[in-house]
Amino acid sequence: MKKVLLIAILAAAFVGCEENNTPESSFIPTGVYFSYGSEDTRTAVSVENGGSYFTWNSGDKLGISCTQGEIANKALTVPAAYDGKRVMQVQTGIEFNGKYADHTFNLYYPYNSSNTTPSFVRSTLPATQNGKVGNSDFMWDQITTTVDNPVVSSTMKHPFAYVRFWVVATGNDAAVAGKKVNAISITADKGPLAGEFTADFNNFKNNKVTFAGSTSNTVTLNAPMTIMTKEEYAAKTVDGTTPVMIINPEGVSAKFDVTVFIDGSTPITTSFDMSGKAFKANNFYNIGLGGSFESGKFTLTVIDWERVTADVTFN
Repeated sequence: MKKVLLIAILAAAFVGCEENNTPESSFIPTGVYFSYGSEDTRTAVSVENGGSYFTWNSGDKLGISCTQGEIANKALTVPAAYDGKRVMQVQTGIEFNGKYADHTFNLYYPYNSSNTTPSFVRSTLPATQNGKVGNSDFMWDQITTTVDNPVVSSTMKHPFAYVRFWVVATGNDAAVAGKKVNAISITADKGPLAGEFTADFNNFKNNKVTFAGSTSNTVTLNAPMTIMTKEEYAAKTVDGTTPVMIINPEGVSAKFDVTVFIDGSTPITTSFDMSGKAFKANNFYNIGLGGSFESGKFTLTVIDWERVTADVTFN
């Protein structure tokens, strides 16, 4: 379900009377009212189940800047009234500058107090993740509005790619199925996959960020799971607890290596050829990994690759 971020400009009508008693009206905006949808918010859309929902929590902060309004990195804080809910409304007293007809608002999540300029946001995509979307995601939006158009609809974008993993027994089920997977990692041939980055709102339309500083070509997902049987894999479902890795899609070109850390066993690595495929920003991917126990050792192969959605909507 695709939803919108609604921005309503608060306004007051001032009426003055001249000597001839002819009323003179002026439309003077006094602030900006942010309403995060009327239905589900922060929704990661997926084909399988129509959407996995990630709620706002009390204290979550978003950052907003507006050059024309001389606002740089103002924090919007989720009130306690919306703790654990999918709908959030925040009112803030950002004033319009009468010198400009258009005002462009740069909005991002999560808030970083060290950002001091309206056009640049610095943040970090962790190289070690816990598998839950919402803790290591970054989303942003740019909205331009005028006094004549006080309500603007937009959709926040995510510059990274989401990857969901399943490990399925493809050989001897009795020897493999049910074993615990402690972590999964991806190592890119190009990189970086994670680390410090800058989001430049001047290039927002490209939905790309620039990695610099401390970066990593490997992302590790610490999300315990069990190896499925083929029947369980065929009947798999997706919900808000499904482990998800978030990576920089620009970091993978020709191939990537996948390593699975199985409880009590030596880590297993396999390479995946990216010929004819690519990770793209704002997209979800499913990767099925086949594990087998043959001739006294585990082997691993990539048995399934699927781009689930061509668009991931976050509001």
